Amino acid sequence: ADPRVEGLDEAQLIAMGEEITDRIKAYDPELQIEVSLSKRVEEVQLLNTSGLELSDRRTLFSITIDVTRAREGDIFMIYDSVSSRRLEDVDGSALAERIVEKLRLAEKIAKVDSKAIPVVFSPRGAIVLLLPLMVGLNGRYAFLGTSPLKEKLNQQAFDARLSLIDDGQLDFAPRSAPYDDEGVPTARKALIERGVVRQFLYDLKTAAQAGAEPTGNGFKTAGLLDRSFRRPPSVAPTTWLVPPGDKSLEQILRDLDEALLVEQVIGLGQGNVIAGEFSNNVSVGFLVRRGEIIGRVKNTMIAGNTYELLKDKLVALSDRAEWVFGVLRAPAIAVDGVGVASKG
Repeated sequence: ADPRVEGLDEAQLIAMGEEITDRIKAYDPELQIEVSLSKRVEEVQLLNTSGLELSDRRTLFSITIDVTRAREGDIFMIYDSVSSRRLEDVDGSALAERIVEKLRLAEKIAKVDSKAIPVVFSPRGAIVLLLPLMVGLNGRYAFLGTSPLKEKLNQQAFDARLSLIDDGQLDFAPRSAPYDDEGVPTARKALIERGVVRQFLYDLKTAAQAGAEPTGNGFKTAGLLDRSFRRPPSVAPTTWLVPPGDKSLEQILRDLDEALLVEQVIGLGQGNVIAGEFSNNVSVGFLVRRGEIIGRVKNTMIAGNTYELLKDKLVALSDRAEWVFGVLRAPAIAVDGVGVASKG
């Protein structure tokens, strides 16, 4: 727990929100801006009939920004957020500047042709590729036989440049805790190591069914960050870390003749997620040629299969990882051969 988060009062939160709003309004006073700031202080106690008794005090501070720019024939919406158990990790000014930069880039509109091209998913956009892995590496789906990775343990299933870690004890991460909601200690676990599948995530029930050891991933989840005591525990990731690569995002984009840079999509999770398939409308994306951002794309969809793209079509991982929603730290991920469909 962070005493500085505990000490925040309503007046301070309002002042922070007003400062963020003023920074964005300075770019365009006609923007519609919603800023949400929240602090949470909770005492988590876990008791069971076997005599287990655990407690942990936790804080959480979050800022979310939603911006809408409405012009004749065009409505552009963008959002961003940051969360941490520690106040100093949440920089509202930096978040506002990130929004403004995307607004600047989105001033021009570009037309992308319907075809298969490289797509560079920014750290925020990378959740499109990683969401299917949250299902595929879930021990429940491996046990049921529906995960495409069910027979891939200790085998090369991805490009050797890709690794993935589940870290339940990373300092001040929103989902870090000494134990999960079943009292099992959390830990740092390599799920994918240089493309090789090393481990699935288990809660107590799924581990017992599969004859495996629980991994400290049994949580009463109600979304990426929220928990609900009304829900029974189920398998859920803690903090996911994708180690970065060796090229800057700018260099990756310069090396590609033409690419789509995807920041946000609409309908995350659409498609056959269990099979690794995604099909999403791009809400914030940019056409890039040889490193130059031509403009924002509209009425554009992307589609592909995570398992195929991260195995045979990985172009590069950027050398800088960023936090996404406080539960994922990932670099930009560039993959080739993504289906792009554009209308109008």
